[in-house]
Amino acid sequence: MITFVPATVKALKERGYNQSEILAVNLSHAVGVPIFDGVKKVKETPHQAGLTAKERFENLKTAYRLNDKKLLTGKTMLIVDDVTTTGATSESLAAKLKEAGAMKVYLLTVCSVSPPDHF
Repeated sequence: MITFVPATVKALKERGYNQSEILAVNLSHAVGVPIFDGVKKVKETPHQAGLTAKERFENLKTAYRLNDKKLLTGKTMLIVDDVTTTGATSESLAAKLKEAGAMKVYLLTVCSVSPPDHF
């Protein structure tokens, strides 16, 4: 199944859309793989920009919650993210998916940005 990096309700209200979700839904339609829309970002976290790698991982430790966990048992998952810098977001989300029973988790990102030197 395909999933995406979720946004908080506040972020969705501010931006009006979730770019990772748009990418994931279009990919799902193109390749015929179902979407798993059971990941929710339940913790409003500070923006990752400007944080060290360690701070980024800590920032996201309890940020995600999964619904319908039983759907993940034995599944291979693809996380779609728009931009990857340190990998903290995808690693945090992948850990949650694996805890819920996913066998394998892959990441598809549109853009990979080298972190600033202070990481």
